[in-house]
Amino acid sequence: MRKGQLTRERLLNIAETGVLTKGFGATSIDEIFAEAEITKSGFFYHFKDKNELALALLQRYADTEAAIIDTIFDRAIELDDDPLH
Repeated sequence: MRKGQLTRERLLNIAETGVLTKGFGATSIDEIFAEAEITKSGFFYHFKDKNELALALLQRYADTEAAIIDTIFDRAIELDDDPLH
């Protein structure tokens, strides 16, 4: 993974923790880039605003859920010959 992608993932991880702990409205961009130890312009390189950050968090959540569901269905197909299935 490239450095820029690693930074973006770190920002998403920090934002996710903040949102889950105290809510989206109470999680500020300033605290996210401060915890990530990047500049404000560094944050805005990855996300044009807080709304874009929220969309990225939602997309990441949806992608994770889709992967879990795919795994479950793949396993169900594997077990198709099982009479208990």
